[in-house]
Amino acid sequence: MLLLAKIIVTLVLILLLTAIAEHVNPKIAGILSGYPIGSAIVLYFYGLEYGVEFAALSALYNLAGLVPSLVFALTYLFLLRRQPDIPVTQAIVIALLGYLASAGLIGLAQLQPATTVIVSAAALLICSYLVKNRSEFTRAPKLPFRLRVVVFRTAIATTLVITITALAGQVGSYWAGILSAFPLILMPLVLIVHLHFGAACARSLLSHFPIGLWSVFCYSLTLSIVYPLFGLYAGTLFGFGVATIVLLLLNTGGLLRLLNKSC
Repeated sequence: MLLLAKIIVTLVLILLLTAIAEHVNPKIAGILSGYPIGSAIVLYFYGLEYGVEFAALSALYNLAGLVPSLVFALTYLFLLRRQPDIPVTQAIVIALLGYLASAGLIGLAQLQPATTVIVSAAALLICSYLVKNRSEFTRAPKLPFRLRVVVFRTAIATTLVITITALAGQVGSYWAGILSAFPLILMPLVLIVHLHFGAACARSLLSHFPIGLWSVFCYSLTLSIVYPLFGLYAGTLFGFGVATIVLLLLNTGGLLRLLNKSC
């Protein structure tokens, strides 16, 4: 039943975000891909499988894991800006290598809790500055429903969720926290958008990922506090409430303008 729940939850969220990219615009999908969807799935299943104390500590170190996720997104984005015709496979491999290298450095650093918060916030500020005023608007063309694309999206994201949650019990809460921030929603989404809609749509999506990631920062920081106090279910709802407020405060005006452009 737990395996089935992972598959269903991941499938629904991947399809929802990709539908937004296809039928609204990739900017909004980029912002929403920074919403704590992937991290929330993984941390929730950590709590179910390993207990709320483990999940709370992992949530704190999820903040450290945001750094390699940002490296993944910016590496992919800068590759597309320098070489728009770069093959999808080459771009994804280079971005993943950047992720693995930065994740390894963060893991070896064994950051303390306070340092984790500072490093993560600094990385978000720097990355938000790097993409500031460089964002692009492009609307993705609508594609017909394709079963093989749905299966592909589901397979990638579900495999990542299952693998990460299975590894958590073996590597401890520090590494589990870093892994929980893996861009498991962004990676298949940008791969699909790049492959089917082109480099311009993928750039538009990636350039709005860092600002959305502030909601993950606040979500994970909140969970590290409220999970031991309120438990898994209430703590998750509380975390989503905080993340939603942060996302709305940062993006309400921009989202409304983007929706108007899409109409």
